[in-house]
Amino acid sequence: MHGDHTPMKTLKQIFKEIGTSFGFERLHYKLRAQCGIDVSLSQLYRYSEEGATSELPPTLYIPITNITGNDAILRYYAEHCNRIIIELPSCNIKSAKHITREISKTLTECAEVVESSSKAILDGKLTENEKEEIIKEISEAQVQLARLGEVIRNG
Repeated sequence: MHGDHTPMKTLKQIFKEIGTSFGFERLHYKLRAQCGIDVSLSQLYRYSEEGATSELPPTLYIPITNITGNDAILRYYAEHCNRIIIELPSCNIKSAKHITREISKTLTECAEVVESSSKAILDGKLTENEKEEIIKEISEAQVQLARLGEVIRNG
């Protein structure tokens, strides 16, 4: 989560980072070959140009996320809607022993949230570093809770 002190990136900046790291040409090829989406390479570049008037269309958000494995575009919109994105892990855990182990991991992660929060508020002040640590612990607990949900669902 961004506080008031951290400027949020624009969608164009996010898409430019994704296109640069993954490769615009590679993304263009995969959009056509895997998804049947016919968007020109030059248009993909325009979507990332700060001065350009064309915007990345919502119909490309999910294919780009699935192709690149980068969920920054979805996180951008989730943050604007006060939502979170949690990647669901693939779980093939079947035995009660493994499920019990996942429950234990979940309890540990949740306990770490309580511990870091409790320590941070003891002095009556919550510093930026303490906030970041608590948010990190919460994110880790959310991921573990999602993993436990998948283990239970598929177990």
